[in-house]
Amino acid sequence: RSNRLRGGWQALNLLRHLRRAYKRHAGQLDLLHCNWLQTMLPAPRKLPVLVTVLGTDMQLLKLPLMPALLRRAMRARPVAICPNADWMEAPLRTLFGKVAHVQTVPFGIDAAWFNLQRRVDFAASRWLVVSRLTRDKLGSLLEWGEPLFKNQLRELHLFGPMQEQIDLPPWLHYHGPATPAQLCETWFPQAHGLITLSRHSEGRPQVMLEAMAAGLPIIASQLPAHADLISHGNTGLLCD
Repeated sequence: RSNRLRGGWQALNLLRHLRRAYKRHAGQLDLLHCNWLQTMLPAPRKLPVLVTVLGTDMQLLKLPLMPALLRRAMRARPVAICPNADWMEAPLRTLFGKVAHVQTVPFGIDAAWFNLQRRVDFAASRWLVVSRLTRDKLGSLLEWGEPLFKNQLRELHLFGPMQEQIDLPPWLHYHGPATPAQLCETWFPQAHGLITLSRHSEGRPQVMLEAMAAGLPIIASQLPAHADLISHGNTGLLCD
């Protein structure tokens, strides 16, 4: 994440390994399912491809020549591009509509989130953040949250793997990674709401769907992926 030269080399090395794997199994395949657009670049010619597109793919498309390289790879085969959120469909049709079929296919969520019974303790206001810990994913959370949670009755609980070294303040309760079962059975039932102030290129944030299914209010940053899910003032709040 911090060394672009090393990151570029690792990406090329991954594509090289993918090409070998695709060639090794090409004779056994009727269809290749790729997560992320870039993983279809080394696919064998003429083999049909289904591509699942996430939010990070939209950042990838800003790289010089990347849309042209992908269109070239798509012309050699039938291709279906399936973003997991409606907001990505229009730009993908603009870029690839002549060489691929583009159709949104949203991810589903487990029924347990709909069946969750909330047990909110109004004496202790607990808000949750569920995120990978990177600067882009946290966004302005620490600056925004300090006057609201430091030395207050409110509590802010953060869950997720530390993927960048970030100094967390003592008023923030950091629990490390949590399983979906732990969140569903222990934390979501007692939470007052979910906060996500990400600046990261999100596709269709799964944790927001789970929070909405559980009936949790959401405070979210103004991203296309968030605005696609939240009706400001009705199902949550969008903030700059």
